[in-house]
Amino acid sequence: MTQTPPLAKPPGYREPGLPVQKPPEPLGKGNLPPSFYTEEEKRRGCCFRCCCCLFIFIILLTLFFISFGGFLYLWYEPRAPLFSLKSFQVNEFNITSTADGPTLHSKMSASLEFKNANTNIRMVYDRIALSWYSDDIASGELGQDTVPGFVQEPNNVRVAKFSMKGNLPLDGSSVKKVTDRIRAKSLMTHVEVRTGIGMVLSGLKIGTVEVKLACEASSLKHIQEGAMPKCKVFVFRL
Repeated sequence: MTQTPPLAKPPGYREPGLPVQKPPEPLGKGNLPPSFYTEEEKRRGCCFRCCCCLFIFIILLTLFFISFGGFLYLWYEPRAPLFSLKSFQVNEFNITSTADGPTLHSKMSASLEFKNANTNIRMVYDRIALSWYSDDIASGELGQDTVPGFVQEPNNVRVAKFSMKGNLPLDGSSVKKVTDRIRAKSLMTHVEVRTGIGMVLSGLKIGTVEVKLACEASSLKHIQEGAMPKCKVFVFRL
């Protein structure tokens, strides 16, 4: 009796009960040992980690300064200092003929009041400069006076005094106009004050900003009558 040969197993056939063997995964780029990375890739990874650390550090530092600034504000309750033109007087204003031609002689005095309403903060003022101008005169500036800076204690009021003399040559075309306006007391003049202001908290000076006090023009008549011009304060960043 002839024995029938076993049938051939089809492709992909596996014996029942045998464990399934997974084919080995290809060696990907992410599984390479460190010695297989190029120097450029290593530097790129290092730079990325450094940038992340720096970014986190900047965020934490910013949050710290914001919190610290809020604490200082609540603790000290800072108030801006107030300074205003207290007095302004023209003592002399006339034109005389000299060897160099017509000359405008002027003399002016003014005082500036500084108020520090803070209870725990000292104010620091840089050199204070007061300039006197007239738009009715071609040269513009009539004179300038300066006083040294100072430190102002809390809850303090201080007055700085200014005085100046001027001998300003005039050109022939403006002599008559200036003379007529002086006689009519209609010549317009104004003052500007410039200084720098900082704060002292617990012995530590914080910042300095430039400040300008600009006063509107007033006629000689209004000044002699004691009328004080209105002034505005402008703050500039350094």
